Amino acid sequence: SYCRISGKEQLGKIYLYYAFNRYPYSPANRDAIQAELDGCDTSTPPSTIVVFSTLSTMGGAELPGVNSKMYYVLDKRDKVVSNNMMEVTKPLSEAELEARRIPLNMPEAARAHMREVLGPDALVLIDGNFAYGSTSAQHEMSDLHSIATQMEQASDFFQSTFGVELPDYFITVFLVPNERRLQSLARKYHYLELQDDTLGYSFQNDNSMVAINNSASAGTLKHELAHFLVRRSFGDIPPWFDEGLAALYEVSYFDGEDLVGLRNWREAVLEELWMFRPPEERVTIEQIAAMNWSEFNQLGGSGQAQATHHALARYFVLFLQNQRSLPAVYRTFQSRPMQERLPDIAAENDWVFTEATGKSLGELYEDFKRSVREFQKGLTREEIISL
Repeated sequence: SYCRISGKEQLGKIYLYYAFNRYPYSPANRDAIQAELDGCDTSTPPSTIVVFSTLSTMGGAELPGVNSKMYYVLDKRDKVVSNNMMEVTKPLSEAELEARRIPLNMPEAARAHMREVLGPDALVLIDGNFAYGSTSAQHEMSDLHSIATQMEQASDFFQSTFGVELPDYFITVFLVPNERRLQSLARKYHYLELQDDTLGYSFQNDNSMVAINNSASAGTLKHELAHFLVRRSFGDIPPWFDEGLAALYEVSYFDGEDLVGLRNWREAVLEELWMFRPPEERVTIEQIAAMNWSEFNQLGGSGQAQATHHALARYFVLFLQNQRSLPAVYRTFQSRPMQERLPDIAAENDWVFTEATGKSLGELYEDFKRSVREFQKGLTREEIISL
């Protein structure tokens, strides 16, 4: 690193600190980067990190290229979060991953692959950039067509609003009826051990998504699609923004060509664990916006804190949407010049929000707290019909 070059030590600290806080790593790699930071401008021997290729995923608490959606049940007990949101028991080989990247001009190959994975009786639909397969006994082909329509509209919206790009291969979408089947497929197909309460996940390296689904709704799939498409061109998206943006669209409706996020089940979490707490006990937007992935997900820590972080992130992104600031904040974060990617993350956040909205993050947080009172008004009739 630059820490080893005379006169470049400070720049080395900036790059290492930035990388440490903005990207997910395995525990071993986090320790290696932390050791290099601790030893910067000293004579300590350098550490070695395991370099991730685009075709491999290693086990650990945080997996590059893998995102999952979980649900939280309000409980008086505070459970400890596992150190592993999910764990890879065996890395997929390059040959396995390459075989799963099916070009868009080979729809029959995509159909055969879905049946090979899910079984000959699975419902399969090839539609646009997506290949869908379901083992749910409650699904009919009309349900898959409805899901496909929603996913096409959502992907069009993400492309036009956030500038994301679809891959040149089919995105394979596997739908299963329950948590047991989800865990079984994850274990067999991706060599993943999922944490309990997982509703679905996306796997960047082979363009796939897996979700529990027994209806024509695409809520969890829109959540995973946001993760999948955003990460293709915005790898250093802050944790709170990545999770808040994906969660925004898990309950949403189409207003013309726009996908509009609505209030959802995370509001009950926000009320119980944040709104009803004394102000001095509440985590703030400034605090979660400065967290790295381990801190945001509270790995090895409080389940209630993890749920609060995710709910607060989701509702702050909803606030930005309602203020018509969300696309500008996204573009400013994504394209911020390197000199603004500072070791002082609070200063970086203030620069981004001031540039995008004309207000600092602290000023927006005050506006957000005032808007929380609006949550009590309920959904409009039009929103209920759309849902």
